Amino acid sequence: MRITLLQIVLLLIVSGCGPQLQTQKEAVVQRARFDLSCQDLNVQELGDRTFGVEGCEKRATYVTKGQCGNGGVTECTAIMNTDQKGGEN
Repeated sequence: MRITLLQIVLLLIVSGCGPQLQTQKEAVVQRARFDLSCQDLNVQELGDRTFGVEGCEKRATYVTKGQCGNGGVTECTAIMNTDQKGGEN
């Protein structure tokens, strides 16, 4: 039996070894934890691709860009859309 490169790649993707796309919320949480220096966050969807994040007496708004969790080839990225509020600035 001859296995092609395409079959190997498909097998890796199906088995979970391939790249996994983040959901919008996962991308926002990952970025906000870094930006706000806070692990305990409350994330609320505000609209299409827009999220509000609060935690550690700070808050910020994020928008997502790219293909987020829907089978696209572009990486999902969260971008802070406002200056953070509260805490030490």
